Amino acid sequence: MNNCYNNGSCEVDNITSQSSCKCNKGFYGEYCQFKECDEQCILNNGQCIEGKCHCPNNKIGHNCSITFCKNYCNNNGICVKDSNDKYVCTCNEDYFGEYCQHIKCDKNCNGNGVCIEVDN
Repeated sequence: MNNCYNNGSCEVDNITSQSSCKCNKGFYGEYCQFKECDEQCILNNGQCIEGKCHCPNNKIGHNCSITFCKNYCNNNGICVKDSNDKYVCTCNEDYFGEYCQHIKCDKNCNGNGVCIEVDN
């Protein structure tokens, strides 16, 4: 009797008479019950957890191949879908810009100056 899933083959050790499953490519586990993630998942900065690809916050898809914020949101910004079904970065309170790439002036220059962007 073959207790292996996903077309895995049951192999018996001739010395110990113990059986084990030999899994086909793409599956793992004692009974070949878990599916491995697509190689592209890891290449696209995803994490494979129990056979499911978990994507970073700017990617979606079964292997994280779809980038939905044009550039990664900087400075802990979060990529969200807006009311127009477009993906945009939502910045934390200290940053602004399309990709949260600009820092706000501290306390708006205390009302005594003008905040300007300076290239370093």
